[in-house]
Amino acid sequence: MSAVAAKPVLVATDFSETAMRALVEATARFPGSPLLLVHVVDPEYGARVGAATGLDAADVQQRAWNRADVQLDETVGRLRSEGHSARGLLLEGPLAATLAEAATSHAAALIVLGLDPATCADRLPFSLARSTALPVLIIPESA
Repeated sequence: MSAVAAKPVLVATDFSETAMRALVEATARFPGSPLLLVHVVDPEYGARVGAATGLDAADVQQRAWNRADVQLDETVGRLRSEGHSARGLLLEGPLAATLAEAATSHAAALIVLGLDPATCADRLPFSLARSTALPVLIIPESA
């Protein structure tokens, strides 16, 4: 068993097509490795949407959390039904630092990240690489 197979592979997700492509790539490149699928909710999301729309910020934030929780459960369930060892982790915080902290606290072998300029801040890979000593595998938009 390789060192990667013994440790979880953290796969960051925003549930976009590119993130799902990164998940497929992770399962192909690291068969048998436990997968830790992580979604990070921006703590300021509700406030930004509330300010722009007049909606209740706390309600918007809670709805975003609930929607992400359902999507994460569905994705993990699908992975498990395909025979993968997988679990989900829903967190709130600054994206790069939160992903790096999750990878460290769960003893991940590496972080896999899909990169789609339309849905992901283009500085994320660089911020993430500066936030962790772990390898970061970036899967481009059209891998």
